[in-house]
Amino acid sequence: MTEKKGLQIWMPLALGVFLAGGILIGTRMNQHSAIRITPQNTVTTSPANYGKIEELIRYIDAKYVDDVNGGELTEKAINEILNNLDPHSVYIPSERRREIKEQLEGNLEGIGAELFVLEDTVLIVNVTEDGPSKDAGLQRGDKILRIDDQPVAGEDHKMEDIISLLRGELGTVVSLLVLREEDQVNINITRGRIPVNSVETAYMVADGLGYVKINRFSANTFKDFINALDNLVEGQTEVDLIIDLRENPGGYLQQATNILSQIFKEPEKLLVYTEGEHVNRSDYETSGRNIYNIGDVAVLIDERSASASEILAGAIQDYDRGIIIGRRSYGKGLVQEEYNLKDGSALRLTVARYYTPSGRSIQRPYNNLEQYENDLSTRYDQGEIYEEKEPALSDSIFYTEKGRAVYGENGISPDIFVPFDSIYLRQDLLQLKNHIPSFVYRYLEQNDLPVAEDLETFDRSFEIDEKIFSSFLAYAEAHGEYDGGLPDPEVKRVLEAWIKARVGFQFFREEGYYALLNKTDATVNKAIEVLQNPEPVSLLFEEK
Repeated sequence: MTEKKGLQIWMPLALGVFLAGGILIGTRMNQHSAIRITPQNTVTTSPANYGKIEELIRYIDAKYVDDVNGGELTEKAINEILNNLDPHSVYIPSERRREIKEQLEGNLEGIGAELFVLEDTVLIVNVTEDGPSKDAGLQRGDKILRIDDQPVAGEDHKMEDIISLLRGELGTVVSLLVLREEDQVNINITRGRIPVNSVETAYMVADGLGYVKINRFSANTFKDFINALDNLVEGQTEVDLIIDLRENPGGYLQQATNILSQIFKEPEKLLVYTEGEHVNRSDYETSGRNIYNIGDVAVLIDERSASASEILAGAIQDYDRGIIIGRRSYGKGLVQEEYNLKDGSALRLTVARYYTPSGRSIQRPYNNLEQYENDLSTRYDQGEIYEEKEPALSDSIFYTEKGRAVYGENGISPDIFVPFDSIYLRQDLLQLKNHIPSFVYRYLEQNDLPVAEDLETFDRSFEIDEKIFSSFLAYAEAHGEYDGGLPDPEVKRVLEAWIKARVGFQFFREEGYYALLNKTDATVNKAIEVLQNPEPVSLLFEEK
């Protein structure tokens, strides 16, 4: 199931472009989060009850027959304790806190450039405007020969190794030796804070219909969402929205509720509430301060949409405010608070469950941890992602505002199911897919492709013809495991769409990538079909 778990076909980063500020690596400790921002709490404990672990470690450290590392033993003990709670209460070592904080805060500390490793060459493919690299004179197309005193040209380096060399403390300097055409240039870059937009792209699919892709709910997501709407609604009194939350693992709860406040016009409308054994109920309601007039809404979810994504989708579904399209979501309905420990590490502890407006908890059972962590594989194996399954009847039945039955304790089930296309698991497709970024770069390097004035013109004028596709197959055969031969028509169709989207990304960045690839996306096309139907979406939810 490794290929199944790792398959992420919609992200430009998955095609080989990385931000030099850092790599966003998903782990148990920072995925699927609904994190609530609260003042740091203090807890009074009794040494008689809670000092046994420290006492035990001191005895082992002082008396054990062999040399041991007391710090490692302590961390293992902590993790073993947390393993007996829930899957989302985790210990965060001090050395990991910065990386995790950067993901949630929406800022990275780095040089502000996008890299691409092509064979044995580290290339600069884009430089962030107003970032440290731009200020220092780094240019697109530069080839990095050396980072500080570490040669990187002609070496077999992994991307994460390059990233680690470029990252560092805010305000420190990294020295690069780059090859620019025929000249070697020394560039000193002072590392800075690089904003990372959690709204990956936003563009108009059709007149009056916008598409917004949110990749996580960081501290800046609401701001990013409003900035995206600024561009979408220009000159329009109302805009319908497709909000794409597929593969969005969650983040800050308040960012999701802030966005919901723009979708619901009424003030003081309950969006979600949280409650725990030692935490009183907290209600999150709409503000009633709408900036834009949002019409009909379609929310796209899949089996990797979790937590804050489910909060947003659940509220819209409970009030019949829009249509939920895709596949059943992850099923994570626990809220964490983070507590600082003395050595710089932290405890992210589950303190409450969250409930949608109808009162349903969407948290999957976790009494069997192995089953919980293998849930995605189970969905593949049992065919759930390929065909719609009837929800298991249980006592956990709730009703939307217009009387439709919805179910708790197992994620958000969509109103319209769109199956996963098994072609994306084909081994030959996956092998060829890995060569697309390198091929496109080489193709553009060797062919003087005229740059279209706009994306629409590019889409009309550029196609992946037989000559380009044959060149791609020859490149893949020469540089990898592919053994040649023509793929079948369906695989060829997918590859052509990916190659064109990748070329579009080079010229028009994320908008070019998504706008082109979404043309072949069944879930997006279903949302367009529903929202462009002359009958209003509200008629889909007749009173019962």
